[in-house]
Amino acid sequence: MGATNTGLANVRIDMLQIRQSDKYVIAATHGRGLYASDLFTVPTSLFHSDIQLSYINKSIQFTSDSYSATSWSWNFGDGSPVSTLENPTHSYTTAGKFNVTLTINGGASVLTKNLYIHILPNRGTPYVVASDGGTFEINPNDFGSQSISGGVNKWESGVPSNALITVNSPVNAWKTDLDAGCYRR
Repeated sequence: MGATNTGLANVRIDMLQIRQSDKYVIAATHGRGLYASDLFTVPTSLFHSDIQLSYINKSIQFTSDSYSATSWSWNFGDGSPVSTLENPTHSYTTAGKFNVTLTINGGASVLTKNLYIHILPNRGTPYVVASDGGTFEINPNDFGSQSISGGVNKWESGVPSNALITVNSPVNAWKTDLDAGCYRR
């Protein structure tokens, strides 16, 4: 019977690399291939959603990007039951801003990550100020913006701080973020 080897062979290591983001180690041997290990990987709770601004009853896909996760507990911030799926979908039944929390490894090493989701009400068009909720001051959650390209949201709500100083609304206004560092394409 010949010798067997299920792990790293007893040979020279020509290169050893560690990925800093998750402490994943790769060893390159002399003539015996590559070996990888997550032995030093620290469990980290990470996730993202396919969209952060949506409407009532629209499904949002949540995806865990966590390192060394063995269990998942999703709290969607709206009082709905917790999901234990790795990559759940969720629909909100009311408008508002919700803090989504992912907790991994619910035992001794609990790690949590938060993400805010903004759900807009299903209003008709045209949006009539008096019957559909009011102004930016009365119902600011009726309005939102999200970048669909490039990752930079060029709109902001609030008291203008740049060249735009006159607005019809007493405090809040929607304006393009003229003081942000943006690239023109």
